[in-house]
Amino acid sequence: MNRLITHDGWRKSTRSGGNNPNCVEVKVIIDEQSG
Repeated sequence: MNRLITHDGWRKSTRSGGNNPNCVEVKVIIDEQSG
């Protein structure tokens, strides 16, 4: 279940910058929100 949300977050950030630190940041934020 969390994988879907995290994957979506990765997709959004990768679209904007690819290998950019924001990708990791977004993933962490989403993981925290998911519990």
